Amino acid sequence: MRALRLASVRALWVFVLAFPSAGSQANEFDWQSLQQRVLKTIDQVRPAVVNISSRGSGFSGVIVSPDGHVLSAAHAVKPGTTYRITLPDGRKYTGIGKGSNSRTDSALIRITEPGDDLPHVPMGDSAKLVPNQPCLGLSYPGGQKPAKAPVARFGRIVRGSRTQAMFQSTALMEPGDSGGPLFDLNGCVIGIHSRIGRSMDRNFEVPVNVFRDFWNEHNREEAFLDAGPPTPKLGVRISVARDEEDKVNGLTITNVFEDSLAEKAGIKNEDRIVKLYDRELKSATDVRTTLIAARDEGAETITAILQREGEELEIEIQFDVDRKGAPEVALPEDDLPENPASIAINELRQMARHFSELESRLDDTCAQITSQSGD
Repeated sequence: MRALRLASVRALWVFVLAFPSAGSQANEFDWQSLQQRVLKTIDQVRPAVVNISSRGSGFSGVIVSPDGHVLSAAHAVKPGTTYRITLPDGRKYTGIGKGSNSRTDSALIRITEPGDDLPHVPMGDSAKLVPNQPCLGLSYPGGQKPAKAPVARFGRIVRGSRTQAMFQSTALMEPGDSGGPLFDLNGCVIGIHSRIGRSMDRNFEVPVNVFRDFWNEHNREEAFLDAGPPTPKLGVRISVARDEEDKVNGLTITNVFEDSLAEKAGIKNEDRIVKLYDRELKSATDVRTTLIAARDEGAETITAILQREGEELEIEIQFDVDRKGAPEVALPEDDLPENPASIAINELRQMARHFSELESRLDDTCAQITSQSGD
């Protein structure tokens, strides 16, 4: 399998090297050196790229510490869930879903018993990415069996990100690639596969710096959106209530969760909350910001003004919430290694057109074999 994977990568570069003759500037570029760096990087990082599975679903991830920290995507990871982690060499480990941030689509899984020789790769600096910088995606697309080599895809950075917003690359994605790492050619993780863009060559990546910014939160076993203490939850589902003139008039409770703050306070389905903590409510966002304010101001109880069967009620809610931030967890020792500055290779912009031309030629000459007879 390793020989097959390397053969496919080398075949890719045979095609690439066949095309740069279109212009004199392209002729001057050292494509052979780039090819060698790509193959070297694949060999360097492949052992740490893992297949993750649970209850029949599979996705990808990457180990970034000898202690078993695995980076992946939030839409695939649920805090507290047990996962099977399979390495390319066939070793299998058990992991537990830790922190998950749906806003950034970043999540972490921790291997429970990592042992002494767990392969891992360093996290780079996604704030220093530049357009047309080469990159490599390694992951396990749909149907790729665990314990086999992850698929490698070459691409370039389309648009970088100096914030927590996603950046774009041309490294192709398909189902199963979610959570797979994107590497620079120094062998550092620079992003995590999130979702496919409108175009196959404009895919969205979670900046690796998001994991560093929320490292403590990612190591705590719960979902989160911001750094610091967890966001308090009232424990209800709501819908916007409107009056006869179609103006927003509070929020109607459609479901009360068991053992929640709302249930303990006696809030019921069909209640309409007009005010909470002396603030008018018009949306779910209002509830969230109100609860955060009450937490940060140290409130021990909060008052809800609600309507029930035409009667106005005032209910005191015991505000017993976690006011502490996530415990501090040290970053991996080899975090942010010193590497050469990111370099753009503008010749890579022409690759999509070259491959499109090649595909058109192959379409005219290839045949599909649907059956065979004899020996």
